[in-house]
Amino acid sequence: MNCEKSIVDDIDHRKHKTEDVDNGESDSVDSSAISHIYTIAEFQHDIPEGKVVTVSGYIVGACSKHIKNAEWEYPFTYDNAILLADDRGETSPEQVIAIQLASKLLKEELGLKSNPDNYGKKIFFCGVKHKYLGVFGIKKNIYDYGWMEERFLCK
Repeated sequence: MNCEKSIVDDIDHRKHKTEDVDNGESDSVDSSAISHIYTIAEFQHDIPEGKVVTVSGYIVGACSKHIKNAEWEYPFTYDNAILLADDRGETSPEQVIAIQLASKLLKEELGLKSNPDNYGKKIFFCGVKHKYLGVFGIKKNIYDYGWMEERFLCK
């Protein structure tokens, strides 16, 4: 029996465009951006800044203003941004990316201050790679996001 781990996004897909963004970019997303979901390490090292990309990782912290203000454990006091990593429990700033929660909706649904139970859950985001809080991440332009579900497929 050969078992391989497959990650499948569940039905809780959210189409989202952060409000008040006028940077001259088109609202359309190239299909290649959603045809492959990158790991955090791939996102950090293989994807050029400014490219639309889909990335997934575990929610490992909250942050505001700069990565040096990262909160890695409960109680969380920020809903401004979440930090994603390839491994649950990661606490190294070099191993995480930051996702800006610019809208009220994103803060209410995903922020760790409002939703501490989101800690450790796997999520994906489709957006534009930029520097944010002193690390790479997705700032403002979030086109899609949703929860990931891990499944094992045996053949």
